[in-house]
Amino acid sequence: RINGSFGVALLLIGVLLGSVEDLVLFAAVALISILLHEAAHVSVMRRYGGTDAHIVLQAVGGLAVSADRIRPRRARVGVYLAGSVATFVLLGLPALLVAARWDDAPASVEAALTYVVWLNVWLAGFCLLPVLPNDGGRVLYEVLGVAVPEVTAARAAAAISAVVALLVGGSVCVVLLAGDPFARGFTAEQAVGSLLLLYLAVTLLVYAAVNVTALTNSGTADVAHDIERAFLALCDGDLDLAEDIVRHSRAQDADLLRRGYVMEILAWVALTRGDRARATRVFARVPTQMAHR
Repeated sequence: RINGSFGVALLLIGVLLGSVEDLVLFAAVALISILLHEAAHVSVMRRYGGTDAHIVLQAVGGLAVSADRIRPRRARVGVYLAGSVATFVLLGLPALLVAARWDDAPASVEAALTYVVWLNVWLAGFCLLPVLPNDGGRVLYEVLGVAVPEVTAARAAAAISAVVALLVGGSVCVVLLAGDPFARGFTAEQAVGSLLLLYLAVTLLVYAAVNVTALTNSGTADVAHDIERAFLALCDGDLDLAEDIVRHSRAQDADLLRRGYVMEILAWVALTRGDRARATRVFARVPTQMAHR
């Protein structure tokens, strides 16, 4: 599936490159690289039961989407790693080796190799940075989730993501400002490199802001998010995760309605496990206003 913003992004890059030939070359490399990256994600999703897994192309690249939550945890880690590993091994590394040994390559081939390296080595590395919502950030969250409760893992991952995004994004900004990347006389390959660096810097700073916002949000909004995640886990049959999320949520900060939802989820977890006595006790703690709604 192709979003119209994908074509707009390619058109803008073509304007910056300055020629139709460079645009076609870059577009071909970008399309192949993105499709391979996302196809690797989709392949692993389907391997672990992801239904209707498909690729969506948009301005910022591509997305691999599945109708189901992938389980178990190691399968999700495999999904997140598959894209960057596939593009680096199948495209990025071979392009690096060829470029290092082909000194007198034609200009078009040299440009194509440069684009392949940028998109499948440097951007693959960017995707694996431990920054949410990048693939690397999602791997970080899953790894932390092995050692600590899911809610704690989410907050820790957001904190680490914000720090890493600020450090790397700020460093890229310094490089761009020091090198005057948009000075006249740059080749098309250098222009693409500078454009991708600018994209990385802006994206990382936006990710830093998003993660800082996630950390500073508390109270009702935080509990509402926890309730939503716990409900989805309950629907997926992941009772341990559902119970873990609501027990570690900030229920004491929530209003009466949301505290009631927390108790209901705990009661349904107990009932699903066959513990009717516990479910009855928990249901008895649901606020009276909710019990009669």
